[in-house]
Amino acid sequence: MASGDNFFGKQTAASRVKSEIVLSHFDSWSSIVIGQATRLGQDIAYMDLYCGPGIYDNGAKSTPLLVLEKAIDKAGKNPAIAKHLVTIFNDKKAKSVKTLKAEVKKLPGLSKLKHQPIVLNEKVDKNTEAYFTKIRIPTLTFLDPFGYMGLTRGLIEAVVTKTWGCDCIFFFSYSSINRALSAKGYFTEHMEALFGTQRAAKLEAKMQSIQGSDKGKPREREAIILDALTDALEELNKGNMFVRTFRFKKGKRTSHMLVFVTTHPTGFRVMTDIMANAGHVNDRGFPHFTHYSNPPPKNQLFYPEIDELKKDLCDRYAGRTITMLDIFLDHRQYTAGNYKDILNELEDDKLISVDPPASKRRMGANGRRTFKDEARVTFPPRRK
Repeated sequence: MASGDNFFGKQTAASRVKSEIVLSHFDSWSSIVIGQATRLGQDIAYMDLYCGPGIYDNGAKSTPLLVLEKAIDKAGKNPAIAKHLVTIFNDKKAKSVKTLKAEVKKLPGLSKLKHQPIVLNEKVDKNTEAYFTKIRIPTLTFLDPFGYMGLTRGLIEAVVTKTWGCDCIFFFSYSSINRALSAKGYFTEHMEALFGTQRAAKLEAKMQSIQGSDKGKPREREAIILDALTDALEELNKGNMFVRTFRFKKGKRTSHMLVFVTTHPTGFRVMTDIMANAGHVNDRGFPHFTHYSNPPPKNQLFYPEIDELKKDLCDRYAGRTITMLDIFLDHRQYTAGNYKDILNELEDDKLISVDPPASKRRMGANGRRTFKDEARVTFPPRRK
């Protein structure tokens, strides 16, 4: 990623992946929510609160224009999208807003959208949280600030929990936050806004005990920060929140992440598949939810994560009967398809029983035994 005034100088591979993830989810989200919104007489909205100019210096289009092109294409095929989609773009830089407005006007087919794009020149602050809480229609919000200034739990809560059908994707500047947590006291206010007061204090203290983002224990630091962020977001909306993260690595270091937040299990499942396919997937079909600047080989001799997953499932759900879908929504590490594959293997190994059993389930076109979402899985009690 570029920095400062050159942020939109040249599109990187990571930037393309980021836009592809947002665009894919916009496509799926709008198709899913438009039916119910139409029946309720509601509009739906896409909001980008840090939109930038919409184009890089080399002419490549960034997320705002790509989303609008997708919206125009969908509007040409679906009258409900044409009639009910509202798009809102905002940036605090007047120059970026001016450029985006000019680029939007160049888009062919823009007239297909009843609601023409709204482009604002505002600073995102606490007043923004209050304002967007009042827009009570299904909304997909994209937050891509430079760094982490302006990114708060309050803003995320405001755009996700205001009504049904709301999802949020935000840029998480991991490297910046990792450094900030090592500088005791300097960025406390911003950390509190993102993690919550008590959690931020505990997190800062823990980070002080692990010195050096690069020379100390980078993997341990990343896991601690990510767990804190996930906990901070999942507790919003009375704990009814799903969080999915996607990492971008430069060499061996995580530079930043995309974080997805939703209150609906369908949205979580859709984005899980999108992010899984956007990053590295090994030849056993298990995703890393990571874009690597130097990808590891797909084929491996050993798959410790698969053995760890099998053991974790057997320990976590020991003595319980639970559906496949509930396992996916509770465990939240892999795709639903991954859990189905692992449960099939556990059944073959006679470590679990399934209703309906393997003998009554057909083989799919992919050569794997089918496993319905509602299939009931019984784990034996934990061995003493």
